[in-house]
Amino acid sequence: MTENSTRNYIEVKTEKVLEKGLRKYKVIEFNDVIEHQDLPLEYFGDYPYMYNYGDGIVMVKDEDTRTTFRIGNMYSSDAMTDLIETMKRCANRLHNINRRIQEDEKIWVGNETFVL
Repeated sequence: MTENSTRNYIEVKTEKVLEKGLRKYKVIEFNDVIEHQDLPLEYFGDYPYMYNYGDGIVMVKDEDTRTTFRIGNMYSSDAMTDLIETMKRCANRLHNINRRIQEDEKIWVGNETFVL
């Protein structure tokens, strides 16, 4: 497990923009989203999950819904709310998985001999 995979927060920085009278959020930057190869395998066994991919965050909400949340893109207020809620669910899942892994690391140590 890497140092990054134990963090409990993600930052998404946005700019509020009016586009043709519609309220939108422009994504300026995000921090502390973990790359695919640094996440525990268990995380990808269920939904939702997300990971950093270049200038975006890939979010897989369910078997049929995959979204790439990109820096520079604009999202409606409703879309942003949905994306943030999905990100929270992903982060909570990862936190719970990491907690289980940390517990296993405490007890799954040493050697074991099997006599047949």
